[in-house]
Amino acid sequence: MLDGDVLTLAHDGETHRLLVVSTPGHASNHVCLVLLEDGLLFSGDHILNGSTTIIDPPDGNMTAYLTSLDRLNAICTEREIDFILPAHGYVLDRPHDQIARLKGHTVSPGKQRSPAR
Repeated sequence: MLDGDVLTLAHDGETHRLLVVSTPGHASNHVCLVLLEDGLLFSGDHILNGSTTIIDPPDGNMTAYLTSLDRLNAICTEREIDFILPAHGYVLDRPHDQIARLKGHTVSPGKQRSPAR
């Protein structure tokens, strides 16, 4: 899957489209998926409920993580995302608030601290 690809899922006459969004940071090959018809963001390990994701170099990269959060924030506006579905934890509402929360738990690149507990 490449950034910008649209995956089409069809079953019993229903079709759903997932937009692939490259989100390096947690891992260099991490992607999130946007369910275009329903305003949902499947965030994988990039946005979690109740904690921050682990950024473990060399594959994890804090600068890339923060850039990807900014990109997801813009996509949440452009695509009118209402909910984030993380790989762990409950569904998150208020996407912009969730992204701001995560950015508040980080410090400048190179001075990374351990995830909030």
